[in-house]
Amino acid sequence: MSIQIPDKAYGTLSLTWTKTPPPREESLKILKYLYEKHGVRHFNGGMIYQVDPAFNNLKLLAEFFKSFDSSDCILSYKGGVDPATYRPSSSPEFLDSEFKAIGEAFEGTDKKPKIIFNIARIDKSTPIEDVAKYLDAKVAKDDYVVGWGLSEVGPETLKKAIANGKVSLLELEFSMLTQDILEMGTLKIASENEIPIICYSPIGRGLLTEKGVSPGFLESLAPTDGRIIGGLERFKPENYEANHKYLKELHDYAHEKKNCTLEQLALGYLSSMTGKENFKGIAKVTKLVPLPGSAKIANIDQLYDSVELTAQELLEVQEIIDSNTVQGARYNARLAPLLHG
Repeated sequence: MSIQIPDKAYGTLSLTWTKTPPPREESLKILKYLYEKHGVRHFNGGMIYQVDPAFNNLKLLAEFFKSFDSSDCILSYKGGVDPATYRPSSSPEFLDSEFKAIGEAFEGTDKKPKIIFNIARIDKSTPIEDVAKYLDAKVAKDDYVVGWGLSEVGPETLKKAIANGKVSLLELEFSMLTQDILEMGTLKIASENEIPIICYSPIGRGLLTEKGVSPGFLESLAPTDGRIIGGLERFKPENYEANHKYLKELHDYAHEKKNCTLEQLALGYLSSMTGKENFKGIAKVTKLVPLPGSAKIANIDQLYDSVELTAQELLEVQEIIDSNTVQGARYNARLAPLLHG
């Protein structure tokens, strides 16, 4: 089954997996606002996106989608990580339990979204060839899930998955600050196989924003902020200061060349790359969809007020990117082994 991926997507992590998630009714209003005001038809969630099991991400999204005819929507939903240990698990038994949970959440829903099940992190103890074959077979007979994808997958693993199954979607980090998939060749492989990519953290976890480049940004973050608690390297003072010149260069380009905000440039950079020919060794770039996420309406309005870059502007922005070296890894040393699986 060929699944058409919408141009706009929204990540729901901030609705259920923060220290103080919004109240359920507020989260439902935000989801409805995205659908009605900004025409978002692709929502992304995850099994581990929960602080309170009674108010988990799947329950929230199922309640939202059951409230109207959501058959024009896509729900890409991540599993494959044990919530008790936060370790990847792609055994048939574990994945069976997650498919069952999705089925139970949407049971009795006729006009439901098209659900794509994504493996959130690669389980290196289970051959990806076996996982791909299992997921193909599972999707073929499942009543709710219509496709499957991968997140944080490296180029060699992706090749093996493609050779053994039908990959509908990839969820990968890609932005003006994180170019890994371009540099490692993952984007090239996805493009050659016409696999769409939803690009998470498209504004660099807040660094590619007007606030992120402003004086006092780090000092404004609360000690309980996940970026600080998690020890994300780019939020360490020495790395932030080293990267500030680069952020300011992008900021100035946004304002002087495009008359837009830095976040608009960051999002436009990704969406404008779709379909570009002969780009950095790629014959034709596959569909790229930015995946922003926020629990604040004011921020949401900014994130969907996008700009388009011409082919020349895209090359100019890429030249700025290529001429700078970003200091600090995108995660911390503990999480690094789970990347590019």
